[in-house]
Amino acid sequence: MTVVYRPASLADLELLTGFNAGLQRDQGSPQPLAEAAIHQRMADWLRRAEYQAILAERGGQPLGYALYRLEDQLIFLRHLYVAPEARRQGLGRAFYHHLRDERWPAGWPVQLNVLAGNSRGQAFWTALGFETYSLTLRQAR
Repeated sequence: MTVVYRPASLADLELLTGFNAGLQRDQGSPQPLAEAAIHQRMADWLRRAEYQAILAERGGQPLGYALYRLEDQLIFLRHLYVAPEARRQGLGRAFYHHLRDERWPAGWPVQLNVLAGNSRGQAFWTALGFETYSLTLRQAR
């Protein structure tokens, strides 16, 4: 079956909240938000149209989502998440290529953040041609 990519809306808020909670767990977020806070933050972003969300689905089953915003000649990719049961099938790579080729202005650079401890995420993005642009240091509590 073909993967379909569609804009997400406030009607998809519960699904996006669950996916974002999964993303926080997977990346080892040191300060994960509670689901209620994720829900509110995602609702605020979508209501203000600060970010655009895209869902990937196959046969009506949600597989993952992306969340991004267009800045001054730059695309900031805040989230790209593939559900665990849909991984290792090339969906993440295909999802990124769909965004780059079908949704985003041609030639605009893409910026994203990966936590230092998220080696799987770093390997994924490096394989897609991303390289370290900056390094943020933080003092431990």
